[in-house]
Order: sequence, then C-alpha cells, then structure tokens
Amino acid sequence: MAPYVGGKKFSHCFMADPNIESKIYFGNGSEVLGEGVLTEPMAEPNEEQYKLIISGITIENDFVPFNSTGTMNKKANMLVDSGTPLSRLPQDFFDRVITQLNNTVKLESFMQNGGGLSNIYFNYTTLPKLPTVALEFESGGKLQLNENQLFQIDEKRKAFCFMMMNNTYNFMIFGGTLQTDFLIGFDLDRKVVSFKPTNCANFNKN
Repeated sequence: MAPYVGGKKFSHCFMADPNIESKIYFGNGSEVLGEGVLTEPMAEPNEEQYKLIISGITIENDFVPFNSTGTMNKKANMLVDSGTPLSRLPQDFFDRVITQLNNTVKLESFMQNGGGLSNIYFNYTTLPKLPTVALEFESGGKLQLNENQLFQIDEKRKAFCFMMMNNTYNFMIFGGTLQTDFLIGFDLDRKVVSFKPTNCANFNKN
C-alpha cells in the first residue's frame, strides 16, 4: 500500500497499559520528528525484520559491551520485535548485565527460571532509586530507557523484576515492553529506525 500512503514507512506508539489500544500510522504523517529523536541505520535491511547494531548497555555510569572481548560488534545484533513481550539478551551478554546490575543495586537478589528462560528479582524493604539504563549503538547513539519499561514492581512480594531475559540466540530482541512510551518509526525507503520518548496516551489522542 506504500504508493497510496506516501512511501514505505510507518510508526507506532505503544501504550504501557495493555487494556488501552495503541495506534499505528502509515505513510505521510508517520515520520518521527522533533527534538529528542534518535535515528539509527538498519543493518541487513529487509521488509520482514528490522535489525540494528548495538555496542552494549550502560547501567548508571558502567558500560557492559555486547561482546565479552570488548571489541565493537559490526554485525546486526538487535532485532526490534514488538511480538516478543520481554526483551531478551544472549546468555553471555545477559550474565554480564546481571552481574553489573547486582553490583549497582546492591540488594538481595534471586533468579526466576522457567522454560529455559531466566530473569532477576531484587528484594527490598524500602524501594530504592532504580538504576538508569541505556542502550548504546555502534553509531554512537544512546537510547535512554525508563523505569516503567525496565522494572516491574511487585509490592506484595516486596520485590522488583528486571524485565530482560536470557535467550539462546546470538542477538538481542528489543521487545514490546521496552517499546512502550516511545514513538518508533520504520522508514524502509531511507532504511532507518527512529526512536522518540513520547507520552503515548497523549500522542495517540491526536
């Protein structure tokens, strides 16, 4: 339908509340513009998968490289996939991110495992200031993530969960939860993906 809407481009702004519908925009008017936009080139561009290249994750001021050797990754290693709810990291990368989280948060933690997947929980008495986390791209771009995208608080259990899991693939999956409250645009003509922090509840009213 690209010839009828103004090109091979679309964007979406996912609501954090799954009970409220989100919206998707096609063609002209779907561009992600304005202050605070991060635009990254697609790696291995095609019309079925949208891949980018990340260099690692920063937790507070500490950088965890995607590759354990610390060398820059030059291959497509992050799949933007709204169909996978929780983001997933390759096991080696996941282990090093969890180690850094433990070093940063400094609370009693435990792993919850099931079906070959794991994620980490932290016990708390008083909810602490949660750490800042950002994705760093091979281009030098940095995507700051917010607490609601990254952490799920269980007040009854007095624990909070880091909402990234391990996987057996050699790439990261940037899942649907991390995509909430971002306006994310895919431009297949320019072969780029753009991110803009956005209050999707307000944006989708327009």
